[in-house]
Parts: sequence; structure tokens; C-alpha cells
Amino acid sequence: MLSKVLRLIRDRWPRYLEEVREFLRMPSISATGEGIEETASYLEEWLRERLGAKATLLRYGGHPIVYGHLNENSPYTLILYSMYDVQPVDPIDQWTSHPFNAEIVEGRIVARGAVNTKAPLMSMLLGVEALRDSVGIPVNLVFVLEGEEELGSPSMPKLIEDRRRELSAADGAAFIIATEHERGKPLV
Repeated sequence: MLSKVLRLIRDRWPRYLEEVREFLRMPSISATGEGIEETASYLEEWLRERLGAKATLLRYGGHPIVYGHLNENSPYTLILYSMYDVQPVDPIDQWTSHPFNAEIVEGRIVARGAVNTKAPLMSMLLGVEALRDSVGIPVNLVFVLEGEEELGSPSMPKLIEDRRRELSAADGAAFIIATEHERGKPLV
């Protein structure tokens, strides 16, 4: 089963890499609001068009939370949480390349959000797509993608209160973030 998923990812790798870079080129600075609305709308549309999920933008006084459902008629439900906002880029003169160019330098993407956490977010979504297209998704999914994590997540308590029944009915939750061992090997 895993070999089918990995084969599909390998076949799509050039396209997937470019999609991650395209997403990183979109500013989404929570402190200033730059690009937040555009990025949230992009993710809402992505969930609908690419995964066939029901998706909406929820607003609780701050930046939108992209909230989505993918019903796979499973008795199990997994919440996938991530964040699409990033820190400001200042001081800009200390960057080796422009923070929203998403250039590949020595085999790594250099961009604001490449590690924390836009690239892992898009990689997670592409992974869900690859899973669906190769072997199917064995669980229902709830997507919670926020744009205020860098501000301390002020809207999340309101979301949890508003969606308590649905969220508490889930069987688990995951937050995909890029980490690696000091030797450069990815960690789980």
C-alpha cells in the first residue's frame, strides 16, 4: 500500500515541488495582514477543487480560519491542523534571497514559511491528495488551517467553542511540522 503512495508522489514530485514553492511565494504575514485573505481563499479553493472537500472561511474577529471536511464514509475521523501565517521578514537585508521568491539553494527551499509552516502545510495537503489518488483515504478528515498562530491563536478558542461537538467527536488530531535531526534526517 505504501509503495503505491510513494510511487505516485515520486511521479508527481516536480509538480508537487513547484506547488509548494508557489504557495511559499504568497505572503501571509499575520502581524500586518499582508496576503492573509488571499492565502486563506487559496486554501479554501484548494480543498474544494483538489480534494473535493467542503470548505469555508470562519471568522471570529481576526484572520480567517480555513475549515474543511472530507467525508470518506469512515467510522473514524482525523483532524488535520496547520497554520498558513508567517512572521514578518524584517530585517530583509539579512536574507540570502528574497523571502517570497522560494528559491532552491543547495537542495533546500529558502523562503519565509519553508519550515514554519507553510511548506509542511502544502506538503500535508499534497500527501492527502496522493493518498486519495493511489490507495484511498481510510478516514474522514477535518481541516483546521489558521492564520493567527504567529499572533498566539486568538480565534482558536472561539472556533473550539463554536465547533466543539464536531471536533470532540474526532478520533485523533495531527499537526504536520518540519523537523529534522541534527544529522539532517527528517523526524516523525
